[in-house]
Amino acid sequence: MKRTRYTFLIKNEHMKNIQIIPMKNNTTKTVFAGAVALALLFSGACQAPASTLKQSESFTDKNWQMKGLTIAPEIDWNLDGIPDTDIFPLLDACEQDDGFLFQRDNQFIRVFGDELCDEESSDEGGRWSYSDTDRKLTIIEGEDDIQEFKVLESSANRLILLYRFQSTDEQWHDMTAVYTLRP
Repeated sequence: MKRTRYTFLIKNEHMKNIQIIPMKNNTTKTVFAGAVALALLFSGACQAPASTLKQSESFTDKNWQMKGLTIAPEIDWNLDGIPDTDIFPLLDACEQDDGFLFQRDNQFIRVFGDELCDEESSDEGGRWSYSDTDRKLTIIEGEDDIQEFKVLESSANRLILLYRFQSTDEQWHDMTAVYTLRP
């Protein structure tokens, strides 16, 4: 199955001159990666007491799969003229079954599911870091693809990440991705 990919130029608090412009493009990173990439992780299933457990220890070496992706306020995500809030159903099936594995050595692997799009291998990845102070997860793919997420929730079997971006109409949007442990 051929994956529909979207290019998004992002404008956030740090990059004042860049805007978000959704457009179909088969050579760019997938919406899933951006979200996941929002993305995209964390869990609280470690044996250490909660008082001594570092957040970064709670989400490593676990295989996460996105189960939900929403945006607020709404935006016409797929350019059909109808504003969308629930983005997950708009992703291709081959994107919905992909996941991430964050390793203790701060490397991550994008794990492709059974439904392959146009991926050539299952060993894509990059580096990640986490700041306990501000609950910020940073994912780095390649030389200049850096994405920052706020960890809203991290539990034994669920992770919720927030990604903020500004659309071309200068409106800020919150994209929320929900992950569960991969079966």
